[in-house]
Amino acid sequence: MKEEEWNYLIKTQKDMEGVVASILMERGYKAKPRPYGFKGIVLACAEERGLRDIPEIEKAIKIDFLVRSELEEILSLGYEISKRIKDGETFAVRTKRRGKHDFTSIELNTRLGSLIREISGAEVNLENPDKTVLVEIIGETSVISIQEGHIGYKKNKGKMVRDLLSRTTVIQVPYLGPLDASKTMGVRIGRSAQAFEIKNLIISPWREVRAEELCTFIEGLLEGIRSRYEIQKRTYGREPHRVSVTLRDLYQLIREIWSMNKEKRLLIATDPRGEPIQKVKDEILREIKGKKSLFILIGSREGIPPGIFRFCDFTIDLCPGITFATEHGIPSSLIALTTLLEEC
Repeated sequence: MKEEEWNYLIKTQKDMEGVVASILMERGYKAKPRPYGFKGIVLACAEERGLRDIPEIEKAIKIDFLVRSELEEILSLGYEISKRIKDGETFAVRTKRRGKHDFTSIELNTRLGSLIREISGAEVNLENPDKTVLVEIIGETSVISIQEGHIGYKKNKGKMVRDLLSRTTVIQVPYLGPLDASKTMGVRIGRSAQAFEIKNLIISPWREVRAEELCTFIEGLLEGIRSRYEIQKRTYGREPHRVSVTLRDLYQLIREIWSMNKEKRLLIATDPRGEPIQKVKDEILREIKGKKSLFILIGSREGIPPGIFRFCDFTIDLCPGITFATEHGIPSSLIALTTLLEEC
């Protein structure tokens, strides 16, 4: 299949793809129904005006990029995609995967989202993004479309995501070191936490630290939360939730969480030493749905002390073989977990 031929991905009811393709070809356009055997899909090279009066077409997605369905090839478009996201805009990545591949939707969402965020500086907003990066994987071919605003998926999924975030507390090991680096990292982490409007953010050092470094990190954190919150107040059609920040010793905090009723809380640590998230996703989904409080533990430069893992319900590796930068911990974790909800 020549990738440069197609400029629209068309979705129809199953078994209607042949009808749409026939109409388009009668009009002199190119069309391929059921690419790689997938029903309800047509790849087309057509003008927009030629699609408007075909009732069998349920959705026509303008193709911005079309590549082979290989993870690194899709990620190689990160810079080009980032150029489509303007300063101050937020974004979300949505993936629909058809066929078998050596990567998952969660892995792609997490890595592509982190890459776009790193290149563009844009923040993730799963509920009301300014731009949605839509990735449609169709067998050996992948379509990428950058669309304005939020793209609705299955009914009530947005409500489920908001509910999850509203009961999520992130436990973040602070990033300490040179003061300028601590401040910058604090700002980035604060903006990420506020972008997702999580319930709480707990800063948890686990040993004696320099007060000046910790103070600088927290100053940056509060600055990042404040700046993102002010943007949300101006642009959202509702009152955003402002993330609260507290400071706790990590070991004492873990003891407290451990003593809580296990039927009401769930503690998840993110670490490359954990199980791949795809391997335990069904168990995590079952547990998340019944818990009042979700705690996500994210490390920093030195990682999480190994003894803590015994007290966690799950220790997950978000993307095997990849170690995320500290500022990507919150968006990567929450993108992965919300993607699980969207796939269930």
